[in-house]
Amino acid sequence: MATCYRINPIWVASLLAIILVPQDAFGANEFQDCTVCPVMIEIPPGQFDMGSKIPDAESQGDEVPEHTVKINSSFAVGKYEVSVKEYQSFIAETGTKEKGCYIRESIPSMNYPDEGLKEVTPAKDGSAGLIDWIEDANKDWENPGYPQGDDHPVVCVNWNEAVEYTSWLSQKTGQSYRLLTEAEWEYSARAGTKTIRYWDEAENFCQYANVADITLRKIFPDWKGANCRDGSAYTAMKGSFNPNDFGLYDMLGNVLEMVDDCWVENYSQTPIDGSSWLNGECSRKTVRSGSWFDGPRILRSANRFGYYKGGRNYTLGFRVARTMD
Repeated sequence: MATCYRINPIWVASLLAIILVPQDAFGANEFQDCTVCPVMIEIPPGQFDMGSKIPDAESQGDEVPEHTVKINSSFAVGKYEVSVKEYQSFIAETGTKEKGCYIRESIPSMNYPDEGLKEVTPAKDGSAGLIDWIEDANKDWENPGYPQGDDHPVVCVNWNEAVEYTSWLSQKTGQSYRLLTEAEWEYSARAGTKTIRYWDEAENFCQYANVADITLRKIFPDWKGANCRDGSAYTAMKGSFNPNDFGLYDMLGNVLEMVDDCWVENYSQTPIDGSSWLNGECSRKTVRSGSWFDGPRILRSANRFGYYKGGRNYTLGFRVARTMD
């Protein structure tokens, strides 16, 4: 009589990842757990000064007090923001998500500050509270209102959907995927630097970040931004700009990135061990980085703000983390 064995699908996925993904194609600290998984970079433990000093011409009141955070264990971070192609694999297995995404049709003919989505506190419906941000019921991650390729960062995804994506990766690989904590995000973005941005201020801004620039002003003529050309009016393909010293791309610019933490107005009570802040106003989640729509003042390693976790926006994407045991 034949004996039947039940095969654990997680074991199969892990085995296929080893067989199908040539690990020698990556750097010493890079890996990919499956063929449709994001490429990850292992980040070493360490400590850093999080936030901004006051007074500082570019700092904001929600970035204080500057404080030392110690990251006690290594963790892995997506080398790039989650791409359209990677998110498409998730949708193909789990089903289509709802439509509806906030877009901006025009910029008023006035000298707006270069603040993009951070201009005002987001409303509960997920909008930024601006009269010229509108929710388009027909826009979604497949059609955000501008052209995107497979290797562009996915947008028009809300926080809940981003977490669903990380859960799908965890189930698929048997590993622990998640969103970054806010402290992990800033530690990863700074990559050992203590400057406002992770590149030399004397260098060309557009070599490192997809920012509101001369290219974007062809579409929004009255929008302020950097006086350089990054070659992309909207999102840019992954790997288009110089990485930081950890080898991570687009930690500033391209799209805004959601993290795990609940929004809090300052750092006076937040953890100093790199863990998430999960108290307070949890209907809003913390967003870091800056996007193709934001000017240089927003694209700083310390920049942060809160956004309603059910809201989608065509400047908003995410990056994944993985716990390393």
